[in-house]
Amino acid sequence: MQKLTAHLIKQVNKFSLFLTLGPFLLALIITCFCSNLIYNAIYGPFPVDEKYLSSLKSVWNADKYYVSLKGPEIIPSPYVIVPTRKGETPDPEKAKEQIAILIMPPRIIFVQLPKDQKLSTELTGKLTSIDRDLLKLFEEDNKNDPDVIRATLPFMLDASNDFSTDITIYAVVAFALLAATAYAGIPLLVWQNAEQHPVNRALKKFGNLREITATVDSEGLTAVQFGPAVLTHSFLFFPKLKELVAIKLSDIVWAYKQDSENEVKRPSNLTIWTRDGKKAEIMISKNDIERLLSLLPEKNPHAYFGFDPKLWLTWRSKPQTLVDEVDARRNAQA
Repeated sequence: MQKLTAHLIKQVNKFSLFLTLGPFLLALIITCFCSNLIYNAIYGPFPVDEKYLSSLKSVWNADKYYVSLKGPEIIPSPYVIVPTRKGETPDPEKAKEQIAILIMPPRIIFVQLPKDQKLSTELTGKLTSIDRDLLKLFEEDNKNDPDVIRATLPFMLDASNDFSTDITIYAVVAFALLAATAYAGIPLLVWQNAEQHPVNRALKKFGNLREITATVDSEGLTAVQFGPAVLTHSFLFFPKLKELVAIKLSDIVWAYKQDSENEVKRPSNLTIWTRDGKKAEIMISKNDIERLLSLLPEKNPHAYFGFDPKLWLTWRSKPQTLVDEVDARRNAQA
């Protein structure tokens, strides 16, 4: 693998680009689905008449659903909207909204209004579907007068809720997604300065950046990949979102595979503890973990490999003890 550092840079950039494009594409999809909402919010409310309403088969495909209606007469109805919980008997006294009937000859349309609002023949709201229970009650009450049922439009006007609520919800969600896009995308611009790139920042901790980069690239010729992870003669690299996990093999004190027996949730993690007490989690497939654990002891035979409760207790209480033991093994072999 030639120019390993260039490969690592591309990997980190790719992961970060996906993180940037994901929220942006989601915001774009939501905007497409809400295009009719945006259109109605900008240009509505639309004054419409009975002819337009009668031409609609469903409000779901109406290009104008935030509308203003005007009729010669509006009459109250015996129906109210009562919020209830499951199994609870509706109490009309708790009603917050009323149903009125606006006459627009030769049709009539249900109108949902706040309970205490004065009835008016000029109303503004959004067209919506009729509640099934309301429609059923109305049909039962007028079963002897089929002309009234036929004259009733198959949808109603909701004049009880402010239309701005819908557009506000869309705007908040879209803004949040675009903010996430900006948050993920700004680092890509910052990385135009090579020294600020996560790969270079990760390598600088090992010494002179130019010398370390030359060493990594030279070892790239014999590097082995384990999914996104890359193992060289001296290093283990794992590209992540906005960062690169770079571990010098000689710094590894203990490495083990996490599985259900170790009481962890993700069995496809390789946990590595280094001599500075830091923990790195390499998320690759189980097969890649097995292959990697079979090669790491060849690169660093002095470290500990495999989970052991006794090692865990020692590492938690006296980590320097394990570091000293690994150093003692190395010195003894030297």
